[in-house]
Amino acid sequence: MKKIIFALLAVAAMVGCAKEEVIELNREQIGFGEVFVDNATRADYSSGKPVEAFKVYGTITALENTAQIFNGANVTRGSKADGEAWGCDNVQYWMPNAVYNFAAIVDGEAVATTALPVTINHTVADGANNKDLLYATATVETDETAAPDNVNGNGVVAFNFSHLLSKLQFNIVNATNQTYQVTEIRVTGVAKEGVYTVNGGTWAQSGVTTTELTFGTATVAGGDTEPASETRQILPLPVAQTLNVTITYDVMSGDDVVGTLTKEGTITQTFAKNTVYAVTATLTGSAIDFSLGTVGGWGAENGEITVQ
Repeated sequence: MKKIIFALLAVAAMVGCAKEEVIELNREQIGFGEVFVDNATRADYSSGKPVEAFKVYGTITALENTAQIFNGANVTRGSKADGEAWGCDNVQYWMPNAVYNFAAIVDGEAVATTALPVTINHTVADGANNKDLLYATATVETDETAAPDNVNGNGVVAFNFSHLLSKLQFNIVNATNQTYQVTEIRVTGVAKEGVYTVNGGTWAQSGVTTTELTFGTATVAGGDTEPASETRQILPLPVAQTLNVTITYDVMSGDDVVGTLTKEGTITQTFAKNTVYAVTATLTGSAIDFSLGTVGGWGAENGEITVQ
C-alpha cells in the first residue's frame, strides 16, 4: 500500500511541477472488455461458451517505482441490460507516463504471488467440476495525458488467453454391423494435482495422487462413428502418463439390450498444453483397439484466445 501511495504522489508531483503548465489528466477507469472465444468447433470456452469471470493481477511502474494495483481482483460480466459491461471489484484509474503489466486467469487462482502470478495450482476433477484453465498477460503504456496505448478503446485492456491444460475426447467407432450403446467410459490413472510455473510455462505434478474421469454415452450403429458426449481437461505434465481406459457398452436389438460387454485398454502419452487429444476407440465383438490423434490447439491457429 505504501508503494502505491508513493507512486501516485510522485506522479502527481511530476505533473504539478512540469514548467507550471496545467495538464488535464484523462482519468479514465482501467477497464476489461467483452470476453469471448470465437471457435464453434471445440468444446468448453472455444465452442462459444462465454467467459463469465476472471481474476486479474497488475502492477504500475512510474518514475522507477513499481506498485501492485490488482491482486486477484474479480472481473465479472454484467447483464444484458447494461450492455454486457464488465465490472471489477477493485476500481483503478490510468496514470500518466506509466507502464502497466497485467495478468488474468480464468477458472483458477495464482499462488505465491508477489506482484504478478508466479505459480498456479490446479486440481483435476470429474463431471461439472472438470474445468478449463486459461491464462493471459498484457502490457500497456500511457503518455503524459494518461491516455493508454495498446488497449481496446475507452481504457479497456485486451488479453490473448491460452489454454494451460490438455483436453481428452473419445470417438467411438463401431466396426461391426451391430448397434452398441456405450453406457460408460472410465479413465483411471489421471494425475490429480499439478502446479504451473508461469516463468517458463512448465507443469509439475504436486503429490503422487491420481484420479478417475468419466465420459458421456453414445449410441453407435454398425459401421458408424460417434463422439462421446463430453470431454475432460487433464494436466499436461512433462512426463508420459499411462491412462487405463474401461468402456462398457450394451449390445442392442432395437430398443432392447441383449448383452453387455466391458473392454479395457491403455493410453501412454506425454500431453501438451493447449492441445486436444482425440482417442478413437474401435468396438468389435471381441476387442477394443485404441488410436490416439492430435486435434490441435484450441482457439485461433496460433493457439491463442482473443479477449475483446
